[in-house]
Amino acid sequence: MLAFIKPYKNVVGYELLPYMRFGESKYGFLGKVYEMQDFEPPSAETLARLRAIIDEALGRGGDRSLTAK
Repeated sequence: MLAFIKPYKNVVGYELLPYMRFGESKYGFLGKVYEMQDFEPPSAETLARLRAIIDEALGRGGDRSLTAK
């Protein structure tokens, strides 16, 4: 994430989105195996910790809106 965002000085925010299982039921409908069935989405605490790490590395105060200058 850092390697992607850091070179773009006009990006002033970002969002970390948790993994969602919205498409899981479609796999069965298509006769396919859902390979990520055992994957657990990260907790809110884990996402908050990741945001803090990224904010600190980018020298940002936590405003993660997706706007550009």
